[in-house]
Amino acid sequence: MIKLSDPEKTAELIVLLEFAGDTGHWLKGHSSQALYLINQGADINAQDRWGWDVLMHASYSGHIDSVIALIELGVNLKARESGYLGFN
Repeated sequence: MIKLSDPEKTAELIVLLEFAGDTGHWLKGHSSQALYLINQGADINAQDRWGWDVLMHASYSGHIDSVIALIELGVNLKARESGYLGFN
């Protein structure tokens, strides 16, 4: 059975991603909140307006435990950001 993502939880996750992108900070608390939203039905591969997803933010900030949890939950490991920041 395919699990559909919850649009409201996905929107909350995108707000969290964009806050982290705007401030340049991805804190441990952000990872915990993101994992909570994903477990509540948010799209694990949702991207912020720069094309970054939760895995990109967590890994860029060195939150290894969160990266491992996201991989175990099935995050897309081949996702690419939009190129806005020049990392493409």
